[in-house]
Amino acid sequence: MVNGPSNILNVLEKDFREGKLEVLRHDIAYFIDEKTDRIRELLDERRAIPEFSAHSAETQLELALKEAILHSRILNPGSDARAQIEDIERHIWILGEKYDQPPDREQEALDWVRKFAASWREYRLLAILYVFEKNREQYLQRLKQTGAFDDIIEQ
Repeated sequence: MVNGPSNILNVLEKDFREGKLEVLRHDIAYFIDEKTDRIRELLDERRAIPEFSAHSAETQLELALKEAILHSRILNPGSDARAQIEDIERHIWILGEKYDQPPDREQEALDWVRKFAASWREYRLLAILYVFEKNREQYLQRLKQTGAFDDIIEQ
């Protein structure tokens, strides 16, 4: 596992450069399209908080989107499931190579869940936020284009 914030950031930067996080770029766009109503609800709830409403409209949109992502923790269920299965399959393949015999797939999949699922999910969430930051303007523009926030943007 990756230890420490700077190591995690280095891994994220490397994965981003190598295109390993590209699917997340599309999944964030999918999430915006699917969860616009929820993002709007969060925005409306938070605007009652003076500290929140003191921010610019664009910052409010960004914060509401990030909060929606953090609450959901999943951008695209199908994509998330495929990525998790790929990681489990990689784990099983490595064990097969290591021991030069086919492992018990079901047992090793359960073992992966016990040992690695929580850290996998944590890294994925950090990766989502990292990709968001790298493409921030594009996502905020996508939110604005939905028309669901016109009353806020015009203020």
